[in-house]
Order: sequence, then C-alpha cells, then structure tokens
Amino acid sequence: MQATTLRARDELLGYVHDYLSAVAESLADDLGRLDFVSAWEPATRRRFLEGMAEALKTSIEAGDSAPVEAYVRRMRRVYKARRQALLDALDRHFGPRATIMGDSAGMHLVVRFDAPDIATRARRSGVALRDTRAYYLGAAPANEFILRFSDLGERALGEGVRRLAG
Repeated sequence: MQATTLRARDELLGYVHDYLSAVAESLADDLGRLDFVSAWEPATRRRFLEGMAEALKTSIEAGDSAPVEAYVRRMRRVYKARRQALLDALDRHFGPRATIMGDSAGMHLVVRFDAPDIATRARRSGVALRDTRAYYLGAAPANEFILRFSDLGERALGEGVRRLAG
C-alpha cells in the first residue's frame, strides 16, 4: 500500500472510532452504558453492528454524518420502546411482586420477584431467565434475574412476562 493510502485508511479508522465513541455516549444518555454490546446475543450484536456499519459507509461516502445520526436516533427509539414494554408488562402482571433495580443500566433489567416458584414457571413456559448468582461474591438474593430486552420485540417481551406470571 502507498503511504497516502495508509494515511487515508488511518484517518478513516480514526473517524470511525471517534464516531462510535460519540454514538456510545449518545446511547448512554438514554440507555445507560454501552459496554453491554459485548454481552448481547451474537445475532443481536451482528444486526446492530451491521446497521451501524451501513450507516457509517453511507455517511463517509456522502461526507455527511446524517445517516449515522438517523440510525442512532432510530435505535434509541427502538430500545427505549422495548425497555418500556418490559417495564409495563412487569407492572401489569406482577405489580409490587417484581422489584426492578437498575432500570437504566443498559439493555437489560435486574428484577427480583416475590414469587418463590418463578424459576420453575420460567422453565415450564419456555422463558429464559439469567440468575444473578454468578455476579455476587457472597450469597445472592433469591429469585433475582437479569431480563434482556435488546433482542426481543415488544409483543414477545409482553408474552414472556405473561407466561412468567402464569
């Protein structure tokens, strides 16, 4: 590669890095940290990054940041709506029997259920729950789970909570 091509590539990579950092900060304003991306399911992570890559390519070709900004605005609305759908479903089906912690911590909620059989109900109804025990050094609270909302639509989130409620 010629030196000018390498410089151009390095400038482009710098631009992409700066823009992704700005995107992370922008999403963080409404949704919490962006370090959750690495914890997403592979298909969700791929869709997000492919969408971002396409928006970046369009922006670079046009010399305009509007496509990336539009993509970020759209994804912010999508994830905000999914988060709200999960919160609404939990409130509707569990009310005070579900304590939500860290509801703006990213692309998931941590929920402690006042329902001793919740894990059994989840298994029987095909709802995946991630227990928080692995995240504690000592004894973890009972019936505390991480509920992701980034890779499910609003209807699926509501249906999952309905199944959990029995």
